[in-house]
Amino acid sequence: MKNTIWNRNYTLVFLVNILNAFSFHILAPTIPKYLVFIGNGVETAGFAATAFTVTAILTRPFAGYYVNVKKKKTILSAALAIISVSILGYAFSRHILFILLFRLIHGVGWGMVTTSSSTVAVASLPEDKIGSGIGLFGIASSLASVFAPNLGLQLIELSGYTVMFLISFALAALGGVLSLAIEEKSLRRAQVRQEKGKVFDRFFAKEAAVPAFTILCVGLGMATISNFIVLYAEELQVENIGYYFTVAGAVMLVMRPLFGRLSDSRYNRGIVFAALVGYVSVFLVLGLARTLPGFLLAAVLYGTFYGALCPIVQTWCVKAVDASKSGTANSTYYTALDVGQGLGASLGGILSAGTSYSSMYFIMILPQICAILLVAASSFPVHKKKSGRKTA
Repeated sequence: MKNTIWNRNYTLVFLVNILNAFSFHILAPTIPKYLVFIGNGVETAGFAATAFTVTAILTRPFAGYYVNVKKKKTILSAALAIISVSILGYAFSRHILFILLFRLIHGVGWGMVTTSSSTVAVASLPEDKIGSGIGLFGIASSLASVFAPNLGLQLIELSGYTVMFLISFALAALGGVLSLAIEEKSLRRAQVRQEKGKVFDRFFAKEAAVPAFTILCVGLGMATISNFIVLYAEELQVENIGYYFTVAGAVMLVMRPLFGRLSDSRYNRGIVFAALVGYVSVFLVLGLARTLPGFLLAAVLYGTFYGALCPIVQTWCVKAVDASKSGTANSTYYTALDVGQGLGASLGGILSAGTSYSSMYFIMILPQICAILLVAASSFPVHKKKSGRKTA
C-alpha cells in the first residue's frame, strides 16, 4: 500500500461517499413534502423517518461484523444497490404503505453503506494517516448537508418529484458502479479471529465503549439542534435562520479535515476533551440567543466543535480495536450516534413542550458534561499499539 491518503481505493470510496451523501440529503427535506403532496398528513413524515432509523440501527451491527469477515467491496456494492432500488421505489409509489416499505429497505441499505464505506476507507489508508483520512472522508456529509437539501427543493420546483427522485437514484447508482472498481486485494487486511461463545463481541466493539458513549451524548445535543432550531427561531421571530445551516456546514468543511489530521497525533485525548468543552458553548449560546447574530455565532461554534468531534471520536473507535474489528468499530460508532440522535429528538420534544426551547438547550449541556467527565476519568487508550495489521 502506498503511503499516501489519495491512493486508488481511497479516492474511489471518497467519490462513492460524496455521491451517496448527495443522494441521501436531496431526500431529507423532500420526502416529507412528497408525503403531504400525495395526500398524507404531516405526522406521516415522522413515521417514515422512524422506519428508516430503526432499520438502519438494527442493520449496522450485522454490517459491521460481516464487513470484517466478508469482502468489504461486495457489501458496499450491495448496500448501494439496495439504496438505489429503494429510491427508485419512491419515484413510482403513490401510497403511504409503499413509501414506508421503501423507507424500511432504504434504512437497511443506509446502515450497510455507512459502515462498509468507512471501513473500506480505513482499510485503504496507511495506519499513520487514519485520522486525516477519516476527517477528509467526512467532507462528503458536510458538502451534501449544505448544498443537497436546497438542490432537492429546486428540482421539485423545476421538474417535479419524479425527476428529483430519479436524479437521487442516479447519484446512488453511479456510486454503486464506482464501488465495483475498488480493488479488494489492495485493502489492508488483518487476521480475523473467530471467538466462540462471544456473539455480542461480533456485533459491538466493547473496547470502543467510551468513545461510543461520547458520540451518543454528542448526538443527543445535535438532534435538538437539527429538529428544533427552526421552530425556536420562529418563536423568537428571527428571520433567515437558514443561514445557520449554511454557516455551520461551511465551518465543518474546514474543521473536519483539520481535526482529523490532529487526531493522528499522540495528544488525541486532549483534543477530545477540548472539543467537548467547546461543544458545551454551542448550547450555552443557543440558550441565550435572541437575534440572528446569536444564532450565527452558535453556528460557527457548532461547525467547529461538532466538526472536530466526529472525525476524532470515530478515529478513537477504530484505533481502540484490532484491525480485524475495524468494521465492528465503525458500526459501534454509527449505532451510538444514531441512538443519540433518536433519543435526542424525542427528549427535545418533551423538554421543549414542558419548559421552553431555551431551557431545552441549557439542559442539553448535562449529557455533554457526562461525556467530559467520562473522558477525563477514563484510562481507555486512545491509540492502540500496532498489532496484527497486515498489508496485502
